[in-house]
Amino acid sequence: MARKIGAALALSFAIHAGVVGGAAAVKEIQKLQMECELERAKQAQVEAQERRAELIRMKREWLVKEARSLVREGRLSLGEFVLRANEIDAGEEGKTGGMAGARNRYREYLGRLREAVASGLSVPEAMPKVLAGFNYYGVPGGRMADMLNEGGGSCVQISHLVASLIYDLGYRDQMHLRSYSRHLAPVFVDGEKEYDLAAGAQAYRNGVLSRAQELVEMYALAHGIGTEYAGLAGNGGAAAEADGEAGQAWIPEGKPGGFAYPPTSDSYPGSVPIFSRNAINEFRPDEMVHGAAPEQETMSCGYRLELLNPVPAWENTIGPGVMGTKLLEPDVYWLESIVECIESRKVFLEKTDGYMRLLLLGEMAALYRETELQLKMLGKEELAREARTLMEKAVDEANGIIERDGL
Repeated sequence: MARKIGAALALSFAIHAGVVGGAAAVKEIQKLQMECELERAKQAQVEAQERRAELIRMKREWLVKEARSLVREGRLSLGEFVLRANEIDAGEEGKTGGMAGARNRYREYLGRLREAVASGLSVPEAMPKVLAGFNYYGVPGGRMADMLNEGGGSCVQISHLVASLIYDLGYRDQMHLRSYSRHLAPVFVDGEKEYDLAAGAQAYRNGVLSRAQELVEMYALAHGIGTEYAGLAGNGGAAAEADGEAGQAWIPEGKPGGFAYPPTSDSYPGSVPIFSRNAINEFRPDEMVHGAAPEQETMSCGYRLELLNPVPAWENTIGPGVMGTKLLEPDVYWLESIVECIESRKVFLEKTDGYMRLLLLGEMAALYRETELQLKMLGKEELAREARTLMEKAVDEANGIIERDGL
């Protein structure tokens, strides 16, 4: 830019001195001046972005420093920390608004939880009642503030909300998070037992168990501030210890979340569907979080798509021979039934190949299509796009089998 400014000045002096002249010279100097202005504007924009990035960095560092001090003093409000972190991250993306509503809703749910526990319910019993109406979305990541405003969220958002509420109610030593490979669960420790409060059952004890307050360090690590939590730095979980694999902190791919979680190669055994009507399941203290049903049960499902019927219909396999059509209208109960079918097919799909796999993929593609339509009618556009992507993957794999096997 300095050369352009110098050229413009030299040409200007030449014109005024009478060395050069004419319309061509005037146009040339105007062109150079315009280029200089554009360069100045670009430079100013870069400097403004750098100042903004520095301000955001300082806000994050101050938030983490303050939170660490409050943790040591036993005065941390975990919900407020997470919401302030969400606010900084959203501001970095140019998103503003919604935080006041999220804070008000958080205080409201904290008040409801306090009342429920005061009435005699245990914390695990109270949570599904306090958070009734929240949906589960199978898209990783996301912010707690968005869940409070939208009425649903991913495993990450659910875990942040549940952990924050219980921690802020005063159960700081009992509230934990358990990280699995690609999954996060809110875990309440009661003596020798651990309860996965989202699943509403005894927790699956693989992965890495962290205290809820370590969300401060998980946020710090995700943003390059450095962490004081050793669990984020190395291997985690039984499987990782067994095979000696080096681990990297897990940052969910999907919606921005702003937190990193302990590395582990241990997978979560339960179902993680694309949608569920209840984000928090009813508490069943004697049940365990479990994986797939036995092989002979994996194909059982309340509904089966009649693929070869010229008029698309759903057959109720509970009552043999009973046929009926499903009207195209939004219905979360119907959607949940479809998703349950998909989950049962996914387990069986892992054990099949060839012609049987092709049939299952065709059925799953149709189920994902119905899921997409239902989610669109329910206004869940992001989840609908995810269902469309999964449908296309099933179709692509089916086409690959047809080409490979010459079917």
